[in-house]
Order: sequence, then structure tokens, then C-alpha cells
Amino acid sequence: QVTDLRSNIVRSACACIVILSEELGDAFDRAFCTLFVSGLVKQTAVKALPIKLSAYECMMTVMSHRTIPPMIQPLVRESQHKEKIIRQRVAEFLSYICDNWDVL
Repeated sequence: QVTDLRSNIVRSACACIVILSEELGDAFDRAFCTLFVSGLVKQTAVKALPIKLSAYECMMTVMSHRTIPPMIQPLVRESQHKEKIIRQRVAEFLSYICDNWDVL
């Protein structure tokens, strides 16, 4: 659902991911984190602003509430993507992780 091109569905899916990350805690990191990161990163590069914002806010919220190590591997994998905007988003997310590592 995260990779859908309909903004209402993406918004709902992103809200669900945020709730899952908050409620499941460490279980979210082990089971779901690697599944959602790639799709969310790709959605931050679409042209539709509601989809882009929903995915971006979801990634930032998940990164601020969860432990970071499970997120690094899928982000590094996406850093080799052929689209420049996706590589830029990944760099931004990795920068956020580095800046907030102590706090998280």
C-alpha cells in the first residue's frame, strides 16, 4: 500500500506504519522495518506532494521513535539507486540518523 499512487491510500498506510512502529516497539524493528524503508524512500521522490510529504513525515517519525541499526542496511541499499532524488533523500535520512544517534 505504501507504493500506491493514490494519496489517500499512501497517507493511510503511512499513518498505519507510524502506529505500528510506536506500538510494536522492538518487534517492529525486527519484522517490518526493512519491508517499509525502501518503499517509503521511493515515495519521497514522487511528484505528487501529498504522497511525498506523507512518506517523508512517516520516515522521519519512524526514525525518531525506533532504534536505528535495522534502518541502515535498507537505506544504504537505496543509496545506490539510479535516481538522483532518491540518493539525495537517503543522504538526508542518513545525515539525520548520524546527527541524532546519541539521542535515539
